[in-house]
Amino acid sequence: MRKSIIDKINNASINYSDEMIRVELIFSKAPIVEHIFAGNFGLPAANMITIEKYINDFLFIKYEYAGTYISVRDMRSSLGITEKDLNKNNKEKLLLYYEFILNMISLLNRKLLPTDRYNQNSVNKILNNIQIVLEKLNYKIAKENNYIYIVEKDICSSAISELYPELSETVIEYRRYDLKGNIVTKRNILQALSLKLEGIESKLKGTTYNPLVKDLKNLYNNLHIRHNNFGENPNNNIIEMDDKTLENWYDITYDTTLTALMICNYLDYRAKIDSLPNYYQNKN
Repeated sequence: MRKSIIDKINNASINYSDEMIRVELIFSKAPIVEHIFAGNFGLPAANMITIEKYINDFLFIKYEYAGTYISVRDMRSSLGITEKDLNKNNKEKLLLYYEFILNMISLLNRKLLPTDRYNQNSVNKILNNIQIVLEKLNYKIAKENNYIYIVEKDICSSAISELYPELSETVIEYRRYDLKGNIVTKRNILQALSLKLEGIESKLKGTTYNPLVKDLKNLYNNLHIRHNNFGENPNNNIIEMDDKTLENWYDITYDTTLTALMICNYLDYRAKIDSLPNYYQNKN
């Protein structure tokens, strides 16, 4: 059966380089921002410039996450997402580039000079393209303190963030794409989750989920999370594993922790479920 154009579009495989270049053509090549300035004799005049140039010339100095970078070009060069870098067909580079673009557009929206304006349709096209690709890759956008992150979609993480609002930022942070390989940060996140576990272990003890409590203690006490399990004077068992193996165990610990939190929520409902027969109609 012949496929329609729509079928081909929806089912096309992702070429990371092509997708980045499409966004780049609007971000750094299309003059879609109208900047108003004082012209001859003090009369207002207008100049059409690209988003990248506008941010670089007027907004970057106000960017709270600029660090020590002095320009947009400086930041892009350091991050390895210059126009030349976009030719590399690499998923991690695409995610990094997208996160950069999303934050630059956020900066544009928050700091746009009162007299200036931009072509909303062009900006929407950038955002729509990014959203479509992230959806295919199973990622989503999260925002915290005016910074936009790209995080891996995870049903369990989303559920936990709703059930335990105080853990929302923690569980979402663990799923950030750029945390892959970051053992230290993942360990810090697990340490924060372990404090929550200490408050719910008693609820799991004495139930059919008691083995889960033992497994979690084993993971947290022997994977260099709660205690020192490397080098001299370890608190528990000494472990020998490379960073890649340890990270895999950290991911297992994270998933198991979320499972325990979900089960605790179920146990809260259990008494109510047991009372359901009280609502049944008596049958003679």
